[in-house]
Amino acid sequence: MALKRATDAFAGVPLTDAEWNQAMLPLWLGGAGLGALSDLMAAATYVASWMSSGWEAQTLAAALGRPIAQLPEEADAQDAIQILV
Repeated sequence: MALKRATDAFAGVPLTDAEWNQAMLPLWLGGAGLGALSDLMAAATYVASWMSSGWEAQTLAAALGRPIAQLPEEADAQDAIQILV
């Protein structure tokens, strides 16, 4: 909802649900392309969260006999952190 609040502030008025839904559409469908930004923020949030608590998840998974096969790359995590900052 942070993206919605920022968009409302930028517009100077709260967007209706219909206006918000249109803003989330890609540019080629008449939207503002905010859906792609939202997806990017979600990915960045996931990687940043993983990097801050990944060792706990690894420890828990190993204790349950289900080790994690692939970890996020360090470069991806740094990129994600920069997006969030």
